[in-house]
Amino acid sequence: MRIQLLILSVLFLLNGLVLPQEDSVRSIGLIPSGYDRFWNNLIEENMTEVNESEISDDLENLSLHPVDINSATLEDFLRVPFLNYQDAKAILEYRKTSGKFFSTNELRQVKALSSILICNILPYVTAKTYEMIPASAFTLRAEPDVSPIPEVDLRLRMLSNSLYNKDVTAGTYSGTPFKLYNRLKVNSKDRYQLAFILEKDAGETPLSDFSSFHLLLNFLKPFEGVLIGDYTLEFGQGLALWSPYGYLRDGDAVSSLQRQNKGIKPYLSTDENSFLRGGALSFSLKGLRLSAFYSNNARDANLDTASGKVTSFYTSGYHRNLRESMKKDKVKEVLFGAYADYQLNEILKAGILYYHSEFSRSFLESSPSGLSGSRFDIFSLSYKLFLEKVMISGEAANAGRKTAFNSSMELIITKEINALISFRHYPRGFPSLHSSLSGGSSGGFRQEAGIYCGMNFKTPLGTFGIFYDQFKKEKQSYSLPANGNKFGMSFSFSTAKNLKMNFRYRNGDEEICNLRDPFAGTVTRQSRTFRADLRMDFTSSLFIKLHGSLNRYMDTKEDKKEKGFLLYEETAVSRSMFSLSARISYFRTESYYSRIFQVEYDTPGSLANSFLYGQGVRWFINLRGRIFQGVSVSMKYSETYRSESLQMPEEENNSLSLQLDVKL
Repeated sequence: MRIQLLILSVLFLLNGLVLPQEDSVRSIGLIPSGYDRFWNNLIEENMTEVNESEISDDLENLSLHPVDINSATLEDFLRVPFLNYQDAKAILEYRKTSGKFFSTNELRQVKALSSILICNILPYVTAKTYEMIPASAFTLRAEPDVSPIPEVDLRLRMLSNSLYNKDVTAGTYSGTPFKLYNRLKVNSKDRYQLAFILEKDAGETPLSDFSSFHLLLNFLKPFEGVLIGDYTLEFGQGLALWSPYGYLRDGDAVSSLQRQNKGIKPYLSTDENSFLRGGALSFSLKGLRLSAFYSNNARDANLDTASGKVTSFYTSGYHRNLRESMKKDKVKEVLFGAYADYQLNEILKAGILYYHSEFSRSFLESSPSGLSGSRFDIFSLSYKLFLEKVMISGEAANAGRKTAFNSSMELIITKEINALISFRHYPRGFPSLHSSLSGGSSGGFRQEAGIYCGMNFKTPLGTFGIFYDQFKKEKQSYSLPANGNKFGMSFSFSTAKNLKMNFRYRNGDEEICNLRDPFAGTVTRQSRTFRADLRMDFTSSLFIKLHGSLNRYMDTKEDKKEKGFLLYEETAVSRSMFSLSARISYFRTESYYSRIFQVEYDTPGSLANSFLYGQGVRWFINLRGRIFQGVSVSMKYSETYRSESLQMPEEENNSLSLQLDVKL
C-alpha cells in the first residue's frame, strides 16, 4: 500500500500548485471530465461485459467537435448524452425568448436544467456565433471549411498485461503479449477524411491481425458524401440496421432509450465483426434524403462439425491460438440496400429501409439464434413525431414471416416531470444481423416481448428517477433466458456549488439457463445493486470522487445467496501541460457470480471495463501530458491483488498502457 499512499500524497501536493483555469480540461483534452460521469452511469449499471470501443470513439469525437447550442436543432440536442426531449425543448425555448447564448455557462439560466446535468453535458456542447452546416447522412464534423490544409492525426497505443505474459510463457498463446493499436487519420474539414487502422490483440502473432481503411469524400456534387472502405449504418431506431453498440438505458429512466440515428459512419473502431466493408453514398433534395450501400465482408463464426453450417458468430475477435484462428473469416456476407427518409420541418421524420443479406454458409436451424437459411431480405418503416409535449418514435421491420417492432413515447407532463413508455416485440428467428436491440434480458439474442416505463421528477433538492421493465420470452429454450423484470430508482443532487452526489438502486429478476446442468431447466437469478457516487470539484483543475457499490446475487434453484461490495477513491489534478489521476479500489465478493464491474478511463479513446471478484485491492495511475503543440503522450499503470481467502487462488495482475498522439 506504500505506492498507493505515495501517489495520493503527490496528488494532494500538486493541488497547491494548481491554479484555477477556465476550461483547462477541454483545452488540452486530458482529464475526461465528461467521459467518467457518462460511463459510470451507463456501463457500470449493465451487468455484462461489453465492448465499448465504438461508443468511446463517438464520445471522443463529440467532445472534440461539440454541438453548437446557438444553431443546433432539436435532433442535434438529442444526440448529446443525458439530454432528453424535455431538456432539449427547454434549451430551445430559452434560445427563442432570450437570444443566442454568450457561452455554455449561460445554460445555468435555463431553469429546467439541473447543475449536475449541465456539468455532464458541458464536454459535448459549445457556443459559437456562426451557423452549423446542415446535418447530412454522413457523420464527419459540423464546421465550415476555413482552411484547405488537412489535419493529420496519428495515434499509437500499446498495452502490456502480466497475465498474457504468463499465458505466452506457458504456451497457451503463440504471439507476443502486447496489444497494439495504430491509427492514421487525415481530415480536410468538411471535404474528405482518410483513415488507416492496424491492430493486434495480446497473444496474437500477426502485427496486423485486424486492419481497416476508409475514404470519405464530401465535395462530390450532388452527393452529400461518398464513402469507400469500412463503415457502419445507423438508421431508424436500430431494429434493422445500427452500429453494434448503443448507449445503455439503465443510467437514466428516460433519456437513453430513443435512438438518434447518425446515418453512414466511417468506421474507426477495432471490433472485427461489427462493420460493413464496401461503399456507401447519400444525397438529399428538399427534405428527402436517399442513401445506398453495398458490403462484401467476411465474419468469424462457429461452425457445426457435421454439417459445416453456422451455429453462431464468433465475436471476441481473438485469434491467439490454432483453435481461435480456425474461426477467422469462416463466413462471407454480401449485403446491399437503400434507405430514404423525409423531414417535414421539425414535426415529422419518416424513413423506409430495405436491404438484402446473403451468406456463404447456411445457419443451423437448431442454433440459439433461431435463424435458418443463408439469404435474408429485411424491410422496415421508422418514424419520429415531435409535438409540443410529446415525442413519439418507433420502427417496424419484416423479414419473411417474422415481424419485429418497437415504439416509444416521451411525455412532458410538467416542467418538473417527464415520462417514457416503450413497447417492444422481437420474435424468435428474426434476423437481427446488424441490429442493436434494446431489451431486458441478458441473453445474446433479443427474442422477447416487453414493456418499459420510466419517469423523472425534478425537485429543488435534486432529480429523482424511477423505471420498471417487464419482459417475456415467446418460446422458452434451455439455452436462453426466459422471463424477467427490472426495477430501478435514482436520485442525484448538488448540495453545494461544486459538490455532486448520485445514488442508484437496481433490482432484477430473470429466468436463465442452469449453468451447472443446462438440461435441468431454468433457474431464477435475482440481483440487487446499490451504487453511490460523491464528487467534489475543488477548482476547475482538481476533483475527488468517492464511489461505493453493494451487490447481492441469489440463485433460487440452489438457495444460493452471495454478496459483494466495492469502494474506491479517485483524485485527479490538471494543469495546462499535464494531468494526473489515480484510483484505489477495495473489493470483496463471495464468488464470480457476485462480481462487480468497474469502468476506468484508459488512454484517450480507450476505456477499460473490468469485473472484480474475490477479495483484493486494485489501483491505477493515469498520466497525460503535452510535450509540445500537437504532440501528447498518455500512460496508465494498474495493479490488482487478490488474496487466498474465500477459496480464491492468489492472483496478481498488472498492466501498462502507453499512447502517443500527434496532430499536425
